[in-house]
Amino acid sequence: MKEKYEESKISSLIERSKKNYISINSVFNFFLIIILLGLTISLGVIYNEGVQLVAEGKILIGNIIQVFQLSIQIITAFFGIGVLGGLIVIFRQSYKKIEEIMTLEEIERVGSERIDGLSNKKIDFKNVNFSIDDTNVLNDVSFSILPGKINAIIGTNGCGKSIIASLLMKSMEPTSGSIMVQNIPLNTIDIESYKKYVSIVMQDNNIFSGTIERNFRLVNDKASKEKEIQVIQDAAMDDFALNNNEISNLNIVNGGINISGGQKQRIAIANALIKDADLFIFDNIFSSLDTITIKRIKEALASNYLNKTILLLSQRVSDVKDADNIIVMDNGTVIAQGSHQYLKENNKIYQDFINSQIKEGI
Repeated sequence: MKEKYEESKISSLIERSKKNYISINSVFNFFLIIILLGLTISLGVIYNEGVQLVAEGKILIGNIIQVFQLSIQIITAFFGIGVLGGLIVIFRQSYKKIEEIMTLEEIERVGSERIDGLSNKKIDFKNVNFSIDDTNVLNDVSFSILPGKINAIIGTNGCGKSIIASLLMKSMEPTSGSIMVQNIPLNTIDIESYKKYVSIVMQDNNIFSGTIERNFRLVNDKASKEKEIQVIQDAAMDDFALNNNEISNLNIVNGGINISGGQKQRIAIANALIKDADLFIFDNIFSSLDTITIKRIKEALASNYLNKTILLLSQRVSDVKDADNIIVMDNGTVIAQGSHQYLKENNKIYQDFINSQIKEGI
């Protein structure tokens, strides 16, 4: 979704550039027609007058040819000046658009206020709207992410969960509304000081090539060996990472093409947990895992990260039912917020999720 957002911004600039180019080209072609018309008329007048003068014996035919050649050179010079002028205008317009495209990432995302962590800081979405290509993706979204708790957002594909993750990562900006971090607007916070305390696993599970140990070092080069073993256990990957010292020996090729989807997903989770963050965002992290592995990871998050804020994004009730705070989304709108039991008893859409996923044993 983020890619679509960025593409829409660049496409808008390209579309405006195209319209400007067409406008400039139309004016250029108009003047070209005028020049060519002037050339034709001039040569016609010269030919007509020249023939009469030759007939009267006032000039030689060679003089007419010389006048023809000089007239063509003069008109060609004017034509060249016109072309150069058009190219200068096109160059200036193109340079301005290149500058706009190259500075897109600077739009309202930098901020200057530094923070010393996100521990015990509540995050509030207040009437947040977000649009892509004039299509609303989030509609007047308001909810709270409780600090030191396991929070969850549940909704079908395309309801806006991943957009919320991107907004929290400051990769995008709301079209309107605000995101507040303990009453501080997120867009005023320095991006580097903020991201230092945020860790995320997105749906594509990107991991680094090389060993598991190298993955950890690239995320947190100060992590102790005890910390590494802890996150390996928390991500339920000790069955393959700790056997035969695979943390140092297993060589991940091209981002994980030589390991299973479940192993890749667990390494991505461990990469997130190795970071000394206060806010962990997990976007659909259980999709490739079996129920026993999911249970182990959820238990580890609940017991070993008590002072951390966790946000789970999923479309399955089984993934989020143990969360302290569940936000229900539908078509880009927040429908309800509360515990599993509360939503089960009071919210029709959440009840529909449960009934449609009854085969999962909920």
